[in-house]
Amino acid sequence: MAVASVRAELGEARFAAAWAEGREMSWDEVMDYALPEDGPCGASSDSGSGGSGCGGSGE
Repeated sequence: MAVASVRAELGEARFAAAWAEGREMSWDEVMDYALPEDGPCGASSDSGSGGSGCGGSGE
């Protein structure tokens, strides 16, 4: 299991700290952390949350 591998690699204290930090993140913070600024769907924009993203903007 991936979680067990990461826990073993980091050690219990570092894993617990990282897990707690992740649980406190908002969805937007998670996306900013996980996706590169130029994202998998092209350059990002400052259009606010709910931008066009992958799959269109629903215009």
